Amino acid sequence: MSKIHDLLSEDHLGKVVDRPIDLAVAAFDLAEKTRTPVTNEAFLELTGDFARHVSAHGLAVPRELNRDQARAEAVSILMEHYDGQSGRGCEAAFLDATLAGPTGTESVLSLIASAIKWRERCRYVRWVFSSSVDPFDWQLKVAMVRVLKKRLFNHLPSYLANCEPERLADLYDTLILIETETADELSRLLVALTEGFSN
Repeated sequence: MSKIHDLLSEDHLGKVVDRPIDLAVAAFDLAEKTRTPVTNEAFLELTGDFARHVSAHGLAVPRELNRDQARAEAVSILMEHYDGQSGRGCEAAFLDATLAGPTGTESVLSLIASAIKWRERCRYVRWVFSSSVDPFDWQLKVAMVRVLKKRLFNHLPSYLANCEPERLADLYDTLILIETETADELSRLLVALTEGFSN
């Protein structure tokens, strides 16, 4: 379990998922792309080019998207995730980018990058679990839940803390994520609390 915990730590996720995407975002030539007047067509081209660039240069397994696929990807992300000054969805993102100029465009592209990060983190987490634990090894899952329940007892609602490990075996991955998140939060809290003690 310590291997899974290490692979799912915030530091590790930041290195293997977030950092490459951040580098791809930084390498995207926003200044060149925002010189043209913002029309609906230019907006779709810009967001599509951005999604294509991040997918090709920021992912562990690069995705080569053609122009139409990249536009569809950007539109899909904006329809699902965008909630700004002008409302929700792709049309609202276009209006906000048009009305706010370059800063509006940057915030729309930032949202697309964040959505891609979130999706890639989800894929990575699924990969960690599927490559580390045999999905059919029920005994292993029960043993992991037993250990996790002891570690997380004070953090679990009473109905889960008092459940038999066998009833929670299929939730082993959720419990590991809770433990990892709790450990990351405690680590950040300890750093914040001890900042003044380093002298």
